[in-house]
Amino acid sequence: MDRWLENDFALKVISVLVALVLWLQVTNELNPVELRTYRGVTVKYTNNSSQTVLVDASPAMVSVTLRGNRRVLSSLNETTLTAEVNLSGAAPGKVTVPIRIQPPQGCEVAEISPAIATVTLEAMVSKNVSIEVRTAGTPPEDYAANPPKPQVDGVTVKGAASKVALVTKAFGVVDVSGQTVTFTRTVTLKPVDQEGKEVPGLVMDPESVDVTVPMKTLPPAKIVQVRAQVTGQPATGYTVSLVQVEPATIKVRGPSELVQNLAYVSTPPVDISQKTSDVEVQTPVSLPSWVSSAETRTVVVRIRITEDTGERSFTSIPVRLRSLPSGFRWTMIPAEVNITVSGRKDILNRLAPHSVEAYVDARGLTEGDHELPVQVVLPENVFLVKVIPGRVTLSLVPR
Repeated sequence: MDRWLENDFALKVISVLVALVLWLQVTNELNPVELRTYRGVTVKYTNNSSQTVLVDASPAMVSVTLRGNRRVLSSLNETTLTAEVNLSGAAPGKVTVPIRIQPPQGCEVAEISPAIATVTLEAMVSKNVSIEVRTAGTPPEDYAANPPKPQVDGVTVKGAASKVALVTKAFGVVDVSGQTVTFTRTVTLKPVDQEGKEVPGLVMDPESVDVTVPMKTLPPAKIVQVRAQVTGQPATGYTVSLVQVEPATIKVRGPSELVQNLAYVSTPPVDISQKTSDVEVQTPVSLPSWVSSAETRTVVVRIRITEDTGERSFTSIPVRLRSLPSGFRWTMIPAEVNITVSGRKDILNRLAPHSVEAYVDARGLTEGDHELPVQVVLPENVFLVKVIPGRVTLSLVPR
């Protein structure tokens, strides 16, 4: 009986083992062990000391190859995996630290690429800096803002030593649009360098402060004309044809009784002596000493200089005959004309009557009466306006 029980137990054990082997074989065929690579797995840098700041680290992502059953590997992706770099105990400076990954149950890490991270740590430092707050926006027309007043003198900036060293002040902006009375606002600050550029990655303590902006009522205003003072004379033969000031008017403020009596303001003298072309200058406006403010304090003066031209008339200019055919006697009616010319006045004033010549051309004409146009010869830079009459009658008679 005992032997029979022993044999029955042995058969059962063998049956279980055979079933287990068959199950493992089937399972392995249906869910085989394989390798799979996940690219773009994020690297987290953790546990750096409160006395250090991580200023640079690479890589940001790695490729991870896992070994495991197909079913488990298929349930994973790059977002479900995380690589970690443990910075615990790392001192300031540039160091290398292994990259680790905790594989999911049923998997093991075959490879991490790259396997080493390079990090730069700096000492955590802090310093106090002053506060500068500027205004932005525009208050109503008759109001202005005095310099803003922060309610604390300075703040503490904290972070990596190299960045903290760049900070020269804490900067903020307060909007004064529409404000007419003194007001207080909470202003967010940012650390900036000597060029006014923000230094990122730092902590401000406090991050914002209350700022009071005193508002003031401006003195009475008046819009007045700006007049250009022009001295000297252009070169001979030239004249000033236009004087233009831009802007032509400005708004000034000052004591009421003085502002109301102010008709215009002037520029300092602009000298155009012996000029032959346009003049353009940027010049300050000459303001009375009592003017407290002005929209602008500089203007552009444009002076157009052109030739000083005119007209001059000459009467009884004889009409000469050119190219008379041989064998003819001639008469001309009328024998004189009036000529009007234009040009620079200085040239016209020096022009003698004999320098203006009128003629008709008889070339190729035959016996009889001929109505011919009067032609004019003028000196250089003198131009014909009109001839009266413009035509004369030439009579040719055989000798």
